[in-house]
Amino acid sequence: MTLPTIRTTFALRRIDRLTGRIFSAGTILTGGETFWHGLEQHLSLVQPWFWLATSVLVLVQLFNFVNFWFLKASRWPYLLHGAACLFVFATWGLQTGQVFEAGMTPWFWTAIGPASIAVGMFAPRIWAIAYILLVPVGWALMRLSPLGGSVGLDRAITDGVYSTLFPAVLATLVWMLRRAAIRADYTAEQSLAVQISEVSRETRIREQTRLDSILYISIFDALKLAARAKNSTDYSRAVQASKESLDRIEGAKNPKPEAVSTMTLFETLERLVARIDPACVLSIRGSGITFLPSEVASGLSDATVQALNNSLQHAGAKANRAIHMKATRRGVKLVISDTGIGFRPSKVPAHSLGLRFVIFKQVEAVGGRVHIDSQPRQGTKVVLEWEAEK
Repeated sequence: MTLPTIRTTFALRRIDRLTGRIFSAGTILTGGETFWHGLEQHLSLVQPWFWLATSVLVLVQLFNFVNFWFLKASRWPYLLHGAACLFVFATWGLQTGQVFEAGMTPWFWTAIGPASIAVGMFAPRIWAIAYILLVPVGWALMRLSPLGGSVGLDRAITDGVYSTLFPAVLATLVWMLRRAAIRADYTAEQSLAVQISEVSRETRIREQTRLDSILYISIFDALKLAARAKNSTDYSRAVQASKESLDRIEGAKNPKPEAVSTMTLFETLERLVARIDPACVLSIRGSGITFLPSEVASGLSDATVQALNNSLQHAGAKANRAIHMKATRRGVKLVISDTGIGFRPSKVPAHSLGLRFVIFKQVEAVGGRVHIDSQPRQGTKVVLEWEAEK
């Protein structure tokens, strides 16, 4: 399956936030070890440069932690982390005065791996591979020189391999996980598009069937009246019934936008919901039959299907769902609710396809209103309403 260009999707955002939290928490732990090694060596280093390099590294790690745990979990700070490590690497000669004690290991060696992981999880593959390979090579070459402790070739190669292998494997796993998330959301969107198309098609078919039934019954009644007519009054009634039947036929042929009854809309949604989520509880209220413009019925049905799919994807395995459909005197009201994990509507990104585009924009485009009531751990209720203008 050919996937679209990588973009932000719901599953992908969750994967990015989760991996970001794990990464930032891990770098806080490894950063503490790195800082401890720096304190052990700082007396033999040039103080201003050492403290500048240490501060840059620590501040970036703290910013990453705050970003992934308390802010929007943007991914660009990964690149900032990689740049901070390069800065420490580039200033090492200024920190040591060009000579380092033989056999010693530079204090920032535990920061090489996390930096390679960070760049590997953010940068395009070609740049990620270049970083993951070139930084360890540079590290090995430095270790061979007096600047890095003048170690033997075998130890320099071993250090370089260890600082490359784990980051490369972990970055690859994260990349594969992100691709799987994109594929899952892409498949869900394709399925949703098919379901929405099916709703519209079924609504049109059922409404046409309803109109055909009305026409058939009216014509049949007119013929019965004509057949049973025994006097002028009966004949007048038969003629009047025939005229009404002809008017209905002409009305059915009218090219103006069709009107869809709430009964047809409810029956179509009932059948579709039974296929999407058989456990969903449906209820219908209102005895009157209200007629909606076809575009209104289509917009409301699309939004209902999207809301149900959102619940199935995100409410949690233990959530129960219900849809309450009500025909009012001048419109219709649909309530899609669940007992799931809930969310904060204000936190949903503006580019969210399901919530912002299908639910809000399509309903509002046909003159309807949308209200979402949800809080974490308190379930979700999506209310769709439409009323004809007075």
